Amino acid sequence: MTLSQKKIGLLLVGSPVTRPDEHVSEEQLGEWFQSLTGVDVLASVHPQIINTLPGVELSFQQWQQVARVVASAYQGMDGFVVVHAPDNLIRGMQLIALMLGNVAKPVVFTTAPLNNEEEQKALQTFRAFGGLFGGYFNLGLEANIVNAIQFATIASRGFSFVFGNTAFPSLLTHQVAGGEAQIFDTIGKEYSGIVDLGISTSIIKPAAEKTAPDLKTELETNIEVLDVVDITAALARWKTTRFPKGVIVKLENSGNLSDAIKQRLRTVAASGAVVLVFHAAGLVGATQGVAASAVPAATAGTAVEHAGEPWLYVSRLPLETVQAKFMWALGQGGDIGAVRRRMTDNRSGELKEGA
Repeated sequence: MTLSQKKIGLLLVGSPVTRPDEHVSEEQLGEWFQSLTGVDVLASVHPQIINTLPGVELSFQQWQQVARVVASAYQGMDGFVVVHAPDNLIRGMQLIALMLGNVAKPVVFTTAPLNNEEEQKALQTFRAFGGLFGGYFNLGLEANIVNAIQFATIASRGFSFVFGNTAFPSLLTHQVAGGEAQIFDTIGKEYSGIVDLGISTSIIKPAAEKTAPDLKTELETNIEVLDVVDITAALARWKTTRFPKGVIVKLENSGNLSDAIKQRLRTVAASGAVVLVFHAAGLVGATQGVAASAVPAATAGTAVEHAGEPWLYVSRLPLETVQAKFMWALGQGGDIGAVRRRMTDNRSGELKEGA
C-alpha cells in the first residue's frame, strides 16, 4: 500500500521564529525545514511567516490574521501546523478555534519547550546560536515541529496541541493560578514534556468526536468595541451610516449604567445589533448594596441576560476572548435570539471557569 503525501501549511507566528526585519522567502523556509531532520515526513510542507513585533504579545487582530491565513488556504491544504512562543499560546489556540469554528481538517499547535530563566535568555539571544532559527534547535523546537507535522498528517480533524511526543486535544484547558483574569493564558512547567527526537506520537483522543461542518471562510463580522462614554457619539455616527451587527460596550470600574446610557443601548439593540456589555473587573450584584442600575451578579466568564433589557453582560475574561466568542456567535448566523443563546452557552467549555 502506498501512502499519499499530505499538504501541510506551516505557520511560523511572531518573533520566536524570526525577526520582523528579516525577509525570508518561502523557498528559504522550505530549505530550512528540509534541513531540520533526516527523518522522512509524509508531508509536503508549505511554510509561511506571520510577523509580529519582538517581545510584544499577539493582539486579537494578529490572531485574527492567523485565522484568516488558515481560512484562505484551507481548501488547498490537508492540515495546518501553527508555531508560536509559549506565552499566551493556549489563549491563542482558543481564539483561533472560536474564529474558525469546527474544522474538518487538523490544525495543530506547537511551541518551544522553555521551562526556566536560562532558556528564556537563550530565546532572546537566539542569533548567537548560528543565525536564522539557530537557537530553536537547541531548545527543542525542531523536534516539536517535526512531531506536529507528523501528527497533522494522521489526525482526522479539529484542534490539538503537540508537545514533545504527546498530543493534547485543544479546548480542554483550565484557569491557571494567579487570578480570574488569567484564564487560558500561558503554558507553564506543567505542560512540559520530554522532547522525543523521533516522530512517534502518543495520541490522546477526545472523549467524543463529532463530524465537523465545512469551514466558514468569512471571518469578518461587523463588531465594534467602544467605551461606555463613547456610546452617544457612536450612536449618532451609526444613524448616518449603518449600525454594526454586534457592539461590545466596555464598562467603567463602577460597573454602573446610567438611565441615559441604558436608553442609548436600547436604541442600538432596536436597530438589530446584538449588544454585549463587558466589565473586565467582574460583575457586581445587589447583595453588595449596589444600586439597581448596576449589572447583575453572575458566574465569572459567563454571558448572562438582564431581565427586561435587550443586552448581555460578561465579565472576568480577557477582552480578546470575549471578542472571539462574539465573532464566533455572530458568524454562525441566525437571528438575534440564536446569537444570544450562543453567547450564554459554554461551547466546548471555552468560557468555563476552573478545571
